[in-house]
Amino acid sequence: TSGTTSTEEEEEEEDNPLENQIYQLEHSDLCLIGTSEIPLAGMMAGELVHDEKELPLRYVGFSHCFRREAHGSGDQRGLYRMHQFSKVEMFGFCSGSSESSESMLEEIVEIQKEIFGLLELECRVLEMPASDLGNPAYRKVDIEAWMPGRNAYGEISSASNCLDYQSRRLDMRYRPDEQQSTSSSTTSTLDTSSSSSSPFSSPAETEIWLDIGVNVKKTTPVGKDFRYLSQKEGVFYIAFEPLLAKYAYHVAMGVKDEGIVDAGLIQLPHMRRRRRGMIFPMAVGDEDNKMAEFHVSALDGCSSLNKQRSGRELAEGGWKGNDIQRIVTKGCGSARRVVKVPTVTLGTLLGTWLGGREVEFMHIDAQGAEMSILRSGGSALKSVRRIMLEAPSPKCITLTEGAATCEEIFKSLDKMGFVPEDAIREDGSTRVGLKRGFSCDDVPWESWNSKCEFDLLFIRSDIPS
Repeated sequence: TSGTTSTEEEEEEEDNPLENQIYQLEHSDLCLIGTSEIPLAGMMAGELVHDEKELPLRYVGFSHCFRREAHGSGDQRGLYRMHQFSKVEMFGFCSGSSESSESMLEEIVEIQKEIFGLLELECRVLEMPASDLGNPAYRKVDIEAWMPGRNAYGEISSASNCLDYQSRRLDMRYRPDEQQSTSSSTTSTLDTSSSSSSPFSSPAETEIWLDIGVNVKKTTPVGKDFRYLSQKEGVFYIAFEPLLAKYAYHVAMGVKDEGIVDAGLIQLPHMRRRRRGMIFPMAVGDEDNKMAEFHVSALDGCSSLNKQRSGRELAEGGWKGNDIQRIVTKGCGSARRVVKVPTVTLGTLLGTWLGGREVEFMHIDAQGAEMSILRSGGSALKSVRRIMLEAPSPKCITLTEGAATCEEIFKSLDKMGFVPEDAIREDGSTRVGLKRGFSCDDVPWESWNSKCEFDLLFIRSDIPS
């Protein structure tokens, strides 16, 4: 068996059942989150770590927390017990031995002590008795700080070793070194309010799909869909979409086509559980840690970091022939509003966040900002095998100002080490059948509904088709 460590700030008392601590939402089975420990543990449910050497794994989660604190013990005055607060959760996944989970618990406690020492807080460390442990905890260490306003010490963090309590219930397993062939063991979890839980590691063969500007119909590699992702171990989907409001709209209106039911943890089509799919509420841009201007159009598919052209410019630039073009001219012409969104560069995403792991497929739907996004990747682009993006027809003006033309896209990608492999039809799943190395003139622009755009697939030049 294995071990778990988790942070439990709430006191579990017989006269204070869990239901009394939760804010339930009327007419639904949903509730407000009480701690980020739950999604940190849940995101690893059902996972198998194929190599014990990947352990331990360490994660940090930050979330707003909502608790009723009903019938809580002690002084309720002032700011000590809050119904809403923000909390950092450290969560660790280690092998099944009690030695490894105890070692991680000590590591987490030392991190907490270092942080509070740097804050120059007067603290004491408490080894909690069995009567103060909740069901999951094998051992719990609390840290209290002196609070002059209360004239008493008060808890500011808690760390627990949960052994395999969580990992067995969530089916988290790993394959020990001596059992590489068949069997597996249960993991241990540790969690603190500053927390840790069962181990996870990507399999030896990992396939990553990267989606910048979500468009579910065009976001998977040609010939593969989310059913493939669900069934094949080691495939991961990572998306970036600053316009989360459009997903809230889909949920409210019952729109099913997108296959998105939650803006934070996306439910992918054909996926039984929220696994191996994650969406970040931010844009990929040309600077890290920047609040960039995002121009939101009436037609959200035209929203971009670039400024939109006016409806008149679009109409005069080729977008006025058929119904689709007229819809685009009206819905995309000029921004309805400008919002500030956080950004990360493609270089940081590929090199730091993904650690240089190979990306099988990257889809970019950024309405004119594609080339600035790709340039921000720098040398890290060498980890990407294929790129799909929307290119403008030479006969039509670009939807946004400063957007690259088809010829400019081809030249830039050639310098980045990519060659055109094929054009992809509007369904996102069918190749046109062009010859590798084709030019803009070879694209069948007239077969696309708008006649002004086409999805093009590029492949790294050192990879055979």
